[in-house]
Amino acid sequence: MSSGATPHNTYYDETQPLMQEPQAETPATVSSSITHNVGALRLSGGGEIQQVESPSTSRNATSSPPSAPGKSKAASSSSSSLGRRQTASLTWVALTGIVYFSVGGGPFGFEASLAASTPSIAFWGLLGMALLWALPQSMVVSEMATVMQFGYNQWVTTSLGEFYGFAHAFMRIMFSLFYNAIFADLFTTYFDAIVPLTTLTRIFVLLAFEFVVVGINMIGIRIVGTASFLLVIIVLSPFLSLFLMAAPQLNFSLLVTFPDGFDDIDMGLLISVLMFNLTGWDFVGNISSTAKKPMRDVPIALVGALTLVLLTYIVPLISSVSVLEPEKYSENLFTDAARALWPPFMWVINFSAFMGLLGLGVSFLSTSSEALAFSASYGYLPAWCTKRFTKRNVPWIMQITQGTSAFLICIPWGYDEVVQLQMFIFCMSTIVIMISYLVHRWRVKWNLAPGKKRTPTGGFQIPFPFWLVAILCLPTVALCAFAIVVAIPTAKLVGGITLALSLLFAFLWSFMRYGLRRTLHIATCGWLFKRKVKIGTRANRIQPARW
Repeated sequence: MSSGATPHNTYYDETQPLMQEPQAETPATVSSSITHNVGALRLSGGGEIQQVESPSTSRNATSSPPSAPGKSKAASSSSSSLGRRQTASLTWVALTGIVYFSVGGGPFGFEASLAASTPSIAFWGLLGMALLWALPQSMVVSEMATVMQFGYNQWVTTSLGEFYGFAHAFMRIMFSLFYNAIFADLFTTYFDAIVPLTTLTRIFVLLAFEFVVVGINMIGIRIVGTASFLLVIIVLSPFLSLFLMAAPQLNFSLLVTFPDGFDDIDMGLLISVLMFNLTGWDFVGNISSTAKKPMRDVPIALVGALTLVLLTYIVPLISSVSVLEPEKYSENLFTDAARALWPPFMWVINFSAFMGLLGLGVSFLSTSSEALAFSASYGYLPAWCTKRFTKRNVPWIMQITQGTSAFLICIPWGYDEVVQLQMFIFCMSTIVIMISYLVHRWRVKWNLAPGKKRTPTGGFQIPFPFWLVAILCLPTVALCAFAIVVAIPTAKLVGGITLALSLLFAFLWSFMRYGLRRTLHIATCGWLFKRKVKIGTRANRIQPARW
């Protein structure tokens, strides 16, 4: 890839991509000392980037944007070294623990699957979703991060072009807004189980939750090290106690007792809840290159972490449904089960839920704000979005924007609606990522992309030919499409508006940079205007990437 700006009035083949690969570290790049900072991870599913900067990490290293054209060669060479593969130091045991903390960490929100279906359908649906939806997704992001270590923005932009890269970035922005709202809604759900809330008091609780979450992030506090493991123990130990207290009453036959029909099953809510509780596999890609033997350790870690995540949901599930009557299954399932076993224990379950949701809210707001600020490095967001406090290095505009948006989203919608709204957008994003991955593998197969040359020696790669990889991705794409079809009308409306705005803004963004002819060429993936054309000054704003 050449450096410097493209000369004016030169010629360039429009079939080549115009994206400049970023040369700087992402806001949450995993350091080589990750084994000492395992606790600096998000505790539950979903999110943009789940590795949180430790206090010992340099502040400047987290906010460096990609080098723009025209910067000095010294700056480019120093920043390009950040893109090299991290030191391989993690065994499969450590890798399993890290992946688990990024996906699991608490069964919060899973209770809604019982309100939408039966214990047997929720149980087998969770297993099927884990194997057919989550596992292929985790393997794909592991390989993509080995080849391109700057996240999904780079993956989509490199494979599908800047037009769809911008559209996908807009989808992820909307997803982040709704995902932040999930934790506030769940907090009010658990709060309402012990103190009934009116509409006005619920608004005050939501406001207080977002104020605390944003405030903790604004002063630069991170949940790291021993504190994170202590938080996990506080969150999970009550649910283990719940299982032990319910042991004499356990009824495993409920997991194989199916209803006569599916008329009473809220399929849209069920699919969204199951997917929500299995999100967070994006993070696997960030650490796959740090494994000692990726081809051996990464698959073992994925299967091991997935098993632990499933146990995190299944153990409280069987404990609760065994002590409650079917008509009492609700979004307060765990609280009601604790009350039935021993009324004072209800307060313990809710305290663990409050601590867990607060930790999740703080961690996700921090990492998603960094991810959105980094999107400005691609020109997908205005530069003022990256403004930070000088001392704390906090992207305060992004954090305040997300906190305010989460509060406003929670006012008209509860957990059942918000989880379907955000999973609708997440499914569209996942389909785009899967398509970009297949495009990348196809180009590597025919030597049309630099994947073979740029994959670090010993890096993880799905050891299947292209046709088998496509079959592996098919269930994930099919389940995402199914979730989109069965979503509630509100989710379809909001998701449709999000898709339309993402394509509209992508067109306007590309048109202002390259003009109509080049925009149509990018939007059609090179099907239009394949011949060489003169590039004007608008196209000179970024450097073409010549593979």
